[in-house]
Amino acid sequence: MNYKIYQIENKDCPYMFLNYDYARAHGLRLSDYKCVYAGDVDQDISTEASLMNYLEYLFDKFNLFHPEDFIGHSLSVSDIIYIDDVGYFYTDMCGFKKIE
Repeated sequence: MNYKIYQIENKDCPYMFLNYDYARAHGLRLSDYKCVYAGDVDQDISTEASLMNYLEYLFDKFNLFHPEDFIGHSLSVSDIIYIDDVGYFYTDMCGFKKIE
């Protein structure tokens, strides 16, 4: 299982660094994003709690301990994490929202 980190490409995007509700109201589109990193899921994420813990782990990893080959900015509000067979998660002001 893999994960991908997506960040907004266009710095003029109206919802860059803004919360999920605002982004949805202003046309949230995956086409506004670019994949800036991909990696292997290295923990059990079979429960909702373990999935949320893993997303928090990735948030910490991409803020405090950037991998050397990471080309993006620190993980921030409006960034998206995709996990194979699980879905897309919007980094919100507090926590993550699954994109439906």
